[in-house]
Amino acid sequence: MRAINRIGININQIAKQTNMGQEVGNAVLIALLELQTTLDKALASSVPDDR
Repeated sequence: MRAINRIGININQIAKQTNMGQEVGNAVLIALLELQTTLDKALASSVPDDR
């Protein structure tokens, strides 16, 4: 849970910088996409498939 919280804090910091007009580098965008993929996989494996 702590690791997920830290990730959320970092994402919020990036969003704040972006909303203030600061550019986000390609490396950060790539890292965010990789993080999203990892989180999507973790969520999918933790939620039962009731279909």
